[in-house]
Amino acid sequence: MTNWFKTWCSLFFLFMMTTLSAQEYAPLKIDARQPKQVTVGDTVELLIRIDVDEGWYVYATDADNEVKGMTALSIGFLLPKGMKLIGKVELPDPIYHEEYTVYKGLGNIFKQRVLLEKAMGGTKPVIHGTVHYQACDAQSCLPPTIAKFEMLFEK
Repeated sequence: MTNWFKTWCSLFFLFMMTTLSAQEYAPLKIDARQPKQVTVGDTVELLIRIDVDEGWYVYATDADNEVKGMTALSIGFLLPKGMKLIGKVELPDPIYHEEYTVYKGLGNIFKQRVLLEKAMGGTKPVIHGTVHYQACDAQSCLPPTIAKFEMLFEK
């Protein structure tokens, strides 16, 4: 009975460590850039650069990928009052990988235009953003993940 318990505990510990280490690894690096200063009436372009580690890919923002059950990359924004999105996120060109479209490698640039409609009062405008994605390599896929970023404007 004692040996069974020790074996079970060892296997459980190994499973938990493998699960935790898999969840900690993020094969994406996100760099969000914006103009430092904006004034009322300005339309600015936000740039979100996504670098995907070598050997990894993420499913492109594509309706076909979603129909096939893949978690396509999506970018969301939470804007402060007085700012509004202009149009949709401009996407980089994906590449084909097997039967899917994906983003790989360095320098995947996503663009979003934003209009500053009215003054922000005494606060510095902050845009909060999320990138929802699922990263895969040749052997497996990580669980879908949400990465957060912020963009801070000067007054």
